[in-house]
Amino acid sequence: MPKVRHFARHSGIPLERVWKFPLLNEYIIYRLTGAVYGDTNIQGMSGFYHIGQQRWSQAALDYAGIRADQLAETAPAACISRPLVADWCARLGIDPVPVYACGN
Repeated sequence: MPKVRHFARHSGIPLERVWKFPLLNEYIIYRLTGAVYGDTNIQGMSGFYHIGQQRWSQAALDYAGIRADQLAETAPAACISRPLVADWCARLGIDPVPVYACGN
């Protein structure tokens, strides 16, 4: 959350123009799969997801000035996967494999 606030205050880019604010793990997943997704544990540590209530924290979203749809698709660990994209498969010499988000 602090990094999103910092971005909002100093980037000069209107927040409504930002497609996604991925966390580091989610950005790596994006580079591997082309999709932005993660898990509730990591989002809970970001301050945007209320783990106990299993929902986005509206107070945190309001504080940061963003919408929930600007964050990653989120589910419990290992519940979401997408296949490794073709260029990574070629680089590694492997067939497509699922890429999961699994917390820490």
